[in-house]
Amino acid sequence: MSFLSQLFKSQTSIDQISASSLKQLLESKAEVKILDVRTRGEFKQGHINGSTNIDVFSSNFLNQCKSKFNPD
Repeated sequence: MSFLSQLFKSQTSIDQISASSLKQLLESKAEVKILDVRTRGEFKQGHINGSTNIDVFSSNFLNQCKSKFNPD
């Protein structure tokens, strides 16, 4: 089971979208939450504005995700 599946147990599937689809969503001002799972250093080198950075290698990664995102 992937960490995203663990985090969002109530969701039966997780959709993946293309970069161009994401761009359209962001431009349409849709409610989009982006989780950037790279290290803090990688995040500082460049990221999508408004994204949330939680290092996937952090010992409390799942707890941080649950505290910042509503799994429902």
